[in-house]
Parts: sequence; structure tokens; C-alpha cells
Amino acid sequence: MRFSQLLLITPAVAALAATASAQGSVVIPSAAATARPSAGSPWSSTVFYSTSSATIAHDSRTQAIYDSTDVGVSFAVLTGLQVRRPQGLGNQNPAMTTNLTLSLSTIASPFASASTNFAANHGANLTQVFSGPISLPLESNPASWPAPWQLPFVFTTPFVFSQVPGESLVIDLTQTGNSATTPWYVEHSRRDIGNRVSNPSANSNCRFSNNQYNNSLSYSRPVVGGSWYVSYGSLLPNVVGIGAFGLQGVGGTWAGQPLPINLGFLGSPTCTWNIEPLVTVGIVASATGSGRWPTLTIPNNPALGGVSFFDHSLWIDPAANPGGIVTGWSSEWIIGTNTGVPGAVLTATGNSAGSATGSLSLEEVPTFQLNY
Repeated sequence: MRFSQLLLITPAVAALAATASAQGSVVIPSAAATARPSAGSPWSSTVFYSTSSATIAHDSRTQAIYDSTDVGVSFAVLTGLQVRRPQGLGNQNPAMTTNLTLSLSTIASPFASASTNFAANHGANLTQVFSGPISLPLESNPASWPAPWQLPFVFTTPFVFSQVPGESLVIDLTQTGNSATTPWYVEHSRRDIGNRVSNPSANSNCRFSNNQYNNSLSYSRPVVGGSWYVSYGSLLPNVVGIGAFGLQGVGGTWAGQPLPINLGFLGSPTCTWNIEPLVTVGIVASATGSGRWPTLTIPNNPALGGVSFFDHSLWIDPAANPGGIVTGWSSEWIIGTNTGVPGAVLTATGNSAGSATGSLSLEEVPTFQLNY
């Protein structure tokens, strides 16, 4: 190179070249770099979907759309992508092989404007960066978060990424012919739509006079600005009882007594009471043995996100035991913020994997590590 040509390399261009040649990695969404996804089910079964069915294709297409400004590097030549399994899901990820086609683009629109049409979400710089067979190993649930990253899918064609506010990075994965009969689960961040946890499991020893016990529930998850109810199933038909909720469950106290409280002193020794009741409602079961709370409204107050409350039910059945009391299945309810991460995901699985459209979910995306 001539000396005169060297003079034409401005400091800005030199800095850009240095950035492009740097080696590193970035986790998307950025929140998953430092904290385990915790809202709802922190895994995806669609990225490497499979099934035991002989009539449903072991195929899927997942299009993950990330807010450009949530990618933790302003400029990079992307050279690979890595995945990891979730922590907290007991299922083993099976050893599997599949054929993967991976394409990237950027589009000058925010993730919230994503379409249910796969092609409509890509920008003009759509680039197929990888196509070929891949293998992923048997992976058990790790004892702690995060799970290790799998070996990278090395791009045969690098992709130039530049961070632009209001734009989105689109990562499109199509996989066909998965050798496994269950999905290889990938870590995933979801919109916080609230959660339910047993407080504790249904008590099979606390039975009605017809030998049934409350072992089924239907419910809505509580979210800020939303609503909540729970319906108890497998009750004695037409039984009368109360529902209660409070802010302390098993491990807490009620009137100084540790929870749960055995109800043997009331003549029902196989039953317990598991919460500190603050509000009670009367409930009458149907002729089919189902008793439902009235729907309650959760105030639209962001400060309630992450707050827990507990419910329990008590039913009057004189023939059940000397005390004539049976208690139901108690739960802890965690109020969701109704918000998620800055991204969207479009999916199609099985025999629909080759469709032009898919199922779109906002404020949720799989966790990937991009190499540059």
C-alpha cells in the first residue's frame, strides 16, 4: 500500500476496522447474560422441536427478533451462534442430530411490529450464514444456572451487524429431520404472566366421604392489571365450603402458629390448614364436584409484580371424618408484571414448519450467544 493511501484511512475507519477484527461474544437477550430467565416456563421446545409421532414431521422454524439496542455490541462481524439448555427443567435433553439452516438479517422496524409472516420480518440484507447437519448431546438439568454453552454453529458466511435504534436483528432457524423423539430444550425468556406453585402438593390423605380428594385445579394466572380465579375439582358434589387467601403459606405463621397446622384438634387428623387467611369467600360446589372462586381484579400497579399470595379451601362434609372438615389443594400465586424482554418470536412446528406464517409472541425470545 502506498503512503498516500495510508493517509486516507481516517481514525473513524481505523476504529471500525479494529472493532470488526476483535473477537468476543454477546448474549441475547441481554438480561439472560446475568440472570436466569424466571417468568413462566424458561425454555423453548420449538428451536429444536421433535416428536415421537410417526405422522408428524420432526421439523420446526423459529424466527427470533431482537431489539437492535439490546445486542451488547454496536458493530460486529458475527461468525457463530451458540445455544444452551435451561436450568430448572427436569427433562433430559436427548442426544440428537438435525439439518439446520440459519439466516440473519436486520430490519428497520421495532420487534413490536413483527408480522406473523416469516418473510415479512426480514430485511434486505437477509443472509444464509449456515446450512448443514448439526449434533447436540444428551444434557441433564444442571444443578445451577447457567448451563454450559454448546459448541458454536460456525457461520460459513459472516454477517455484519450494526446497532441502530428502532431496528431489529432477525435470527431465523429452520431444522428438519430431527433424530430425537422429544425436543432439545433451549433456554428462553418469556413475558411475565404470573405463576402458580403448590403449597404444598395435593393431600391425598384428606378425603371426602366419597373417597375423592381435591386433586385438580383450573385457574387464571395473576398479572398486574389482570384478573385471577381458581376452581377446585374432584370435590364432593354440592359440598359447601369457604375459600381463603392471605400473604403467608407453608413456612409462615398464623396467629403465632407455624404453618401448616394439623387439624387433628378439630377431629380431622389427616387434613392440614396451610395459609394465614386474610379474605374469605363462600363457595358451593357444583353437581359435578367443581367449586370456583369469583374472579378477582389485580390492581394495575407495577409494584405488585413479583408479590405472592396464597389460597386454601375448607369444605364441610360431616361423613368424611369426626370433625366433618376436608381441606383442598393450596397454592402460592406469584403476580406477573405482564412485561418481558425486548424481542419477539415467531414459530411453526411439525407438519406446519414449512408454512409461510406462524404463531407470534411478543416480549419473549430464546437465549443465544453470538460470536464475533
